Amino acid sequence: MAQAACRGLPWEVFFPLKTDLVTEDAADACGICQVRKQCEDYAFETHQAYGTWAGISEDERKPARRNRQRQAVRDQKRAGDERDLEEAS
Repeated sequence: MAQAACRGLPWEVFFPLKTDLVTEDAADACGICQVRKQCEDYAFETHQAYGTWAGISEDERKPARRNRQRQAVRDQKRAGDERDLEEAS
């Protein structure tokens, strides 16, 4: 990701020793990043367990991952319900 604001920053900025910590430098970089959404999607899709991704710490990703999974199930159910309604028409 050539446009990523984190390019060139030390890895320690995004992989701090404390898992619940988002460093100030990481927050600053992620806050202005043009590819933050892609970074967030990548972190969730590839189940990144460590580090700060898109300004989200390891500990913050755990409940967010559950929320994303629940939303995906709701979306699938809604799509199935809509197909059922179309077929019934």
